[in-house]
Amino acid sequence: MSLLIEYLVSGIAIGCTLALVGSGLVAVFRVTRVINFAAGTFSVVAAFLTASALQTWHLPHGLAEAMGVAVGLGLGLGVGAVALGRRGLSPISALVITFGLAIACYAGELLLWGDLPQSYPGVPGTLTVGKLFIQDQNLLIIGVTLAIFAGIWLFFNRTYLGKGMTACADNPMAAEMMGIDVRRMGLWAFGMGGLLGGIAGVLLAPIQPMTFSSDVNLAIGGFAAAVFGNLMSLDLALLGGIVLGVAESLVAGYFQASYESIVALAVMIAVMTWRAIQRRDQSDVEDRPPAPAAATGGARALWVRVALPLFGIAAALAIPLGLNQSNLTVYITMCLYAVITIGLSLLMGFAGQISAGQAAFMAIGAYTAALLSLHGWPPLLAFLAAPVVSGLFAALIGIPVLRMRANYLAFATMAIQLMLVALLSNIPALGGSTGLVSIPNFGIGSWQIQSLRGYAWLSVAVAVIILFLSRNLIASRPGRALRALATSEVAAESVGVHVMRFKVVVFAISAAYAGLAGAIYAFFMGAITPDGFSLLLSLEFLVMVIVGGLGTLAGPLVGTALLVILNQVLNTLGTQPGMPAYMPEVLSYAVYGCTLVVVLIAFPHGLVPFFSGQFRRWFGRQQQAPTAKPVPGAPVDVEPQRQSWG
Repeated sequence: MSLLIEYLVSGIAIGCTLALVGSGLVAVFRVTRVINFAAGTFSVVAAFLTASALQTWHLPHGLAEAMGVAVGLGLGLGVGAVALGRRGLSPISALVITFGLAIACYAGELLLWGDLPQSYPGVPGTLTVGKLFIQDQNLLIIGVTLAIFAGIWLFFNRTYLGKGMTACADNPMAAEMMGIDVRRMGLWAFGMGGLLGGIAGVLLAPIQPMTFSSDVNLAIGGFAAAVFGNLMSLDLALLGGIVLGVAESLVAGYFQASYESIVALAVMIAVMTWRAIQRRDQSDVEDRPPAPAAATGGARALWVRVALPLFGIAAALAIPLGLNQSNLTVYITMCLYAVITIGLSLLMGFAGQISAGQAAFMAIGAYTAALLSLHGWPPLLAFLAAPVVSGLFAALIGIPVLRMRANYLAFATMAIQLMLVALLSNIPALGGSTGLVSIPNFGIGSWQIQSLRGYAWLSVAVAVIILFLSRNLIASRPGRALRALATSEVAAESVGVHVMRFKVVVFAISAAYAGLAGAIYAFFMGAITPDGFSLLLSLEFLVMVIVGGLGTLAGPLVGTALLVILNQVLNTLGTQPGMPAYMPEVLSYAVYGCTLVVVLIAFPHGLVPFFSGQFRRWFGRQQQAPTAKPVPGAPVDVEPQRQSWG
């Protein structure tokens, strides 16, 4: 019995820190309708700075913790200033900007503190009652959290600033008409999120050492707590955090510690799905126009539609002939990533749904092909089974998950990614953390691919087929329905589009593309591990699609090529003599995060739509006939203007 009480108290303490992070998410979402993915970053940076102040600068405990919390507040204000800086930016775009800022912060954390866990002593002592032992730090966390939530209630109900933020949460338009600066209230909400996240990190670090990647678990745990109150209720966020903390503590104590995160993620997805079923939410996705169609006639249209694609295919097949072994590996990776990002572009740009877990479907395809081939299946059948299994899995989970808002879906797919990697690492039949080895080469019958150049041509062929199928899908009647769905689910449903069916189908298609790429990856590598399909890989796919341009097929190709080549350059720079082992990660995180933020602010629709629009405007001006200068006193012909309605 005493052991159970200890687990409960420890779980409540951890749950209180999740509730603090979740309450920061609630404060931001209520005012701005933006989900702040950088919420966990505030906690990690505050904890790291506190550890440095105590262990390196030898400051007093209270002053060091105050510095950590103050930095969390300042970081929250900075993230808010960037995320809300561009007027007209949709909540989804602001969410992705917080993604980018969190990734960029990884670089700063690694550069300043390295990749070792950081911790420091908390409140010393243990409360002993018979056989019951409770750490004083846990009691401090619980007491401070309850006091903070009481202060939050007073802030929102007794101060002018709190009432202004509440007015913006209830009706932003009415608040603006009354003279309240809604953007400034949003900035203060981000500051509150940073303050609460900093307090959570300072309280949690003494009992749970943190690394630079701990912010993902904190952000998802805080989001799970906030979902209990539909991201609107602070009281339910406290309750949700405690429930999650207790569940994690009991699972870690009575079963395996590696399963505690799976329980929290499963609870989060269940609560999100239940709320989505109770109240069907409309998508918040910004309308992103598809790629402009080529002209339907003339020599230029023939060039664009036939000659240019044929030239591109010929060039893609010829490139492997001039590459060495290391560059062939990069080229194969680029082609496989292009297949995945084409599917993600369909999902995000044409169906209006955000997935931050495409690497999970790649892993399913890779493990399917590897397991079947290792158990005697012909490699061709194993290769064909991979996209089918990935697509069916996506369709199965898509039925409940796709009922959520698009911004909820980003966290749900991220949670599925983390759950899958944890399961793969803990199931011996799937190789556990060491993965699967001795995967045979791909082949048909007695013929097998024995060289990297052969895998390069296979990857190019698959990428071309996927590109052709996607182009035909977009140009078809279902493709037009997808574009209508991305614009407005209500409008699409009003003209007869079965919204849920189309969501599930395009989600399954994008997963099948990822599974197909995963199968080639397994045959090409000959060995796979769960760590090869990390959350960072999913975020890289997201960056590639957004940088290239949503709503286009050329965008994923351009974004993938740019970032894969850039990543190789950064790896080369980071592995120079004298560099620390984590320097390639520092450079990759910094460039990925900053690129994502800059592109979303400067080129909201991506590089390909921007430059293609510039080219069309320039080309259109060149084609216009010169107009004669008006002659003073001459009659002016005015053509009647016609207005078309409807």
